[in-house]
Amino acid sequence: MPKRILIVDDEQELLDVIQLILNVNGYETLTAYGGAECLNVLAQQTVDLVILDIMMPEVDGWEVLRQLKSQGKADAIPVMLLTAKAQPIDRMLGLKVFGVREYVTKPFNVNDLVEKVAQILG
Repeated sequence: MPKRILIVDDEQELLDVIQLILNVNGYETLTAYGGAECLNVLAQQTVDLVILDIMMPEVDGWEVLRQLKSQGKADAIPVMLLTAKAQPIDRMLGLKVFGVREYVTKPFNVNDLVEKVAQILG
């Protein structure tokens, strides 16, 4: 059974590209256009990995991570941040405070993304 990945971003083109890349590599994918939709999907679906943008309107990636932590889901669902925020403080927040598995900055290398997904999912 293929691993299921939820891709969360507020750029439809990027959602489509990442979904295509991961589907070609044998993963099942779901997409969410923004943080609120992400939380709704996670309330209804089981996923093996979330690829999450930080900068989104209304409910941003940090708020998604806060809610996952408060719901006790943070340890059960690995998260990879995929974001344009390249500042060291953001990387530290993601990796050390929220415990995300990977922090990838945009623009990203497709092969690196697929490799990191494979590492997280084993």
